[in-house]
Amino acid sequence: MSVLSTSRYEIALYFAKKEKFNWYKARESSFKDYSAYVGREIMLSEISDIEQNLQRIFDREVERLSSLKEEAYRRIRGDSL
Repeated sequence: MSVLSTSRYEIALYFAKKEKFNWYKARESSFKDYSAYVGREIMLSEISDIEQNLQRIFDREVERLSSLKEEAYRRIRGDSL
């Protein structure tokens, strides 16, 4: 091989490695973005589940307090159950 063809080969190899490196970095970056997106979606889903559970607990407690209030009024008035 001549010096010229060797240097072209080295230049081509350099750019091939550089392109592969950039592709890897881009892939890694997009994976990080995707994992951040998935993580965000999971967190939003968990927050939604927590909100639904809290709403059910709140509704149940409101119902319980309402029945306790009715029972207290009955006792005050002397009504039997």
